[in-house]
Amino acid sequence: SMADSSLVRLAKYLEKEYIQNMVGQHAVWAFTDQVSFNDLKKYGADSASIIKTKEILNAVKIETALNKVEVIPIAEVTTFTLEKYYVYGGLGLISILTITTIILIARRKNKPDINV
Repeated sequence: SMADSSLVRLAKYLEKEYIQNMVGQHAVWAFTDQVSFNDLKKYGADSASIIKTKEILNAVKIETALNKVEVIPIAEVTTFTLEKYYVYGGLGLISILTITTIILIARRKNKPDINV
């Protein structure tokens, strides 16, 4: 009853999953001491063991400095202006190409086949 309920939950998970090793110890330290990756490197942690440690913490739904999800702010959306004549010119070009394609297809259909 003296321990934090999250710490008890973490300890029970480590016991149930047989993770009484370095990775389990790092998970405990991440919770109790709020250690970072650089702090744990001094005690033998590497990127692979940190991934396992984060998986443990996420499995028991404990957020620490080690596994905290960082929210990256989205850059402010910048607007740009487009001149009207670019828009109208583009639409005109698309119209001309579409009409030309339709006319060429119609001509091809109306042309008699001489290879027969």
